[in-house]
Amino acid sequence: MSLRLGGRGYLLLALAATFVLMFYFYFDNATGIYGGHDHDFGLVYYTSSREQETNMTALVHPKTTLLRFQHRLQHMHEICENGKELWSRTEAEKYRSSWVRNDNFVIVPGRPFLVCVLPKCGSSSWHWLARDMREPLAAGHEFGWQDRQKNTEISQQLDSKSGLHLLTNKNAFLAIAVRHPFGKLISGWNEKLTRDNTYASFLLEAYPLMKNYVSDKDKDHVISFDDFALYLAYHGKDYKNLDYHFLPMNHLCQPCLYPYNHVVKLESLSLDEGLLKKELNVSNFPWQLKGTGYVTKENRNSIEIIRTYFKSMSKSTILKLIDIYYYDFVLFGYTFDVDSLTAGGFL
Repeated sequence: MSLRLGGRGYLLLALAATFVLMFYFYFDNATGIYGGHDHDFGLVYYTSSREQETNMTALVHPKTTLLRFQHRLQHMHEICENGKELWSRTEAEKYRSSWVRNDNFVIVPGRPFLVCVLPKCGSSSWHWLARDMREPLAAGHEFGWQDRQKNTEISQQLDSKSGLHLLTNKNAFLAIAVRHPFGKLISGWNEKLTRDNTYASFLLEAYPLMKNYVSDKDKDHVISFDDFALYLAYHGKDYKNLDYHFLPMNHLCQPCLYPYNHVVKLESLSLDEGLLKKELNVSNFPWQLKGTGYVTKENRNSIEIIRTYFKSMSKSTILKLIDIYYYDFVLFGYTFDVDSLTAGGFL
């Protein structure tokens, strides 16, 4: 039996085919341009930002600050529980039963204090604070690379027994310091890839594929931000193509394996410092002296800077970057709307 379609039938068939194609292309653009991942990009998309809706007096109130820290930690734990890619049972048992050294840790001998610090996430300030906690007489004095090196040596030399005792101390301050992935990316590029920075030459030699993206577009940087983003988008899934400064925070600090009890966001340090001072028993923080870079009380500066750098970038490149730093977004509650180019999750 043959099926015969009239004029209306052909029209309906054509409309159906058009709808299927439109859905396919929309879905392709909305969830990523290349296969091989099953990430829920909806977790990253910015919807509404409570930091823009709440007045500053409420945000700095001790109870609000405490709830903010509790929410961050609970959120991170929930993502870890559901993120099967993030850890294995064997790894979890190893990290629970022994001291696994991490070169990003900053500790203070004799104090229940540990912070996983990363470049462009306030690392200098945390190192500075650790120096002042370790040597009270040095507080207020200039902080230098020797102090940072001393902190690193102390962490690396911590014996297994003391390390495990620190991680299992219920009264210890165990924190991971984080920043919006795109804010961190912009800051790292802006510092490490300037033409007058010798580190830029090192990066081009260490990562030869990056040379393919070098141009004279940016008079201040060896590679423009858009072209650097392209390099990351096409080669960043393989971490051997990423310098330490551009590796995902999740990869370096392993928040699903170490028992962190605080998530400290660079963007909200000025709001959180009251609670942090009380918990750490300190009167001043180094970042009160040097500032926290892009941050303003309403976070507008961070939002606008990120939007400015991403406004000429294709949606496909942005989605690839989100895929690379996916767990940095979802673990720490950061968001990004690819249509409005609005960053969020600063609280």
